[in-house]
Amino acid sequence: MTAHLHKPEGVVLDLDGTLVDTVHTRIDAWLQTFEEKGIPADRSLVAELIGSDGRQLARIVGAAAGEEVDDERAERIDARSGAIYSELNVAPQPLPGATEFLDALDELKIHWAIATSSRREQVGRSVAALHRNQPPLIADGATVKLAKPHPDLGITAGSAMSPDQLRTAGARLVLPTMAHLIPHLKREA
Repeated sequence: MTAHLHKPEGVVLDLDGTLVDTVHTRIDAWLQTFEEKGIPADRSLVAELIGSDGRQLARIVGAAAGEEVDDERAERIDARSGAIYSELNVAPQPLPGATEFLDALDELKIHWAIATSSRREQVGRSVAALHRNQPPLIADGATVKLAKPHPDLGITAGSAMSPDQLRTAGARLVLPTMAHLIPHLKREA
């Protein structure tokens, strides 16, 4: 069953794992950070939390390892993970269909923006990988009181859910790449 979509007035997109293929780099940065800090971290738990607020991720992983992570320590862990990520994220690539989807939004004059839990200083290379003529509007985790998964950024996307998990979570339309969404947009244009 294909969901009927109406032409949106605007689109808000996540960056890591939605537009650029950086999820594994994020996971590696977190795991390296936890190793440095002496906190045992399970890769699958970190993977499930990618996209959420980094301070929250630090507290959850710490709690799973039996360590309390207060706000100050969570901030330090998050900042360190971001620094490591910036070192590792040397050549990010757009995910399949991402640039075509952004081209279609531009062609249809549909405004779009990026909402990310990443710190602003971490997103430059990933945004540049999208090869846009003009930089997009970006709402990062520092610009809102409550970052993802809270709805202040306008999205609650996960990083590695299967199509069945997405449908179970309530997705009305599940597609293999963003390019598969273009015909749905053009049908409503």
